[in-house]
Amino acid sequence: MAIAWKDGDTITADKLNGSQVTFSSTDVETGATTTQPDGALTLDVNGDLYQADAGKQDLLVSLKGLKGDKGDTGVAGPAGAVGPAGKDGLGVKSGTINEDKNGAVTGATLTMSDNSTVDLTLNKATS
Repeated sequence: MAIAWKDGDTITADKLNGSQVTFSSTDVETGATTTQPDGALTLDVNGDLYQADAGKQDLLVSLKGLKGDKGDTGVAGPAGAVGPAGKDGLGVKSGTINEDKNGAVTGATLTMSDNSTVDLTLNKATS
């Protein structure tokens, strides 16, 4: 059914019923000829609605940016599965106090549960 749409026309169900609606990934704004029959509608990926008329696409309405009212929040989905346990952290297996040649404590060496070591340096507190 061919409808000669004009500025200010209201799109109604009666006017749209029976019209052919197609979705196009091509830019119909280029003015390229169309193989759609007169009256056929094309909604492009930009949200613009066109109607074929004499082998060309005429812009009817731009639908981009139109939004309806926000709907109610949906019901929360089920909880996901519990993931695997994480790797155990390191602990201190042993420690050694380090002294200088005069017997003053200068630091410590900690041996971790994976046998790696961590050196600690001690500084004399100032008052």
